[in-house]
Amino acid sequence: MDTSPLNVRGHVTKRLSEDLVAEAAKLRRENHQLRDTNELLKAASAFFASEPGPKR
Repeated sequence: MDTSPLNVRGHVTKRLSEDLVAEAAKLRRENHQLRDTNELLKAASAFFASEPGPKR
């Protein structure tokens, strides 16, 4: 990832530390994994909701 200063809305930001870059990458991966898990749980919920209830 590029850590050089960036021009954001006319302002030059400071260079990000390697720790911040690594943490941001870790959080992006974690968010992706959580989104995938959420989609799986939604699909499972829909599947089980469509099944008929237990016979009594």
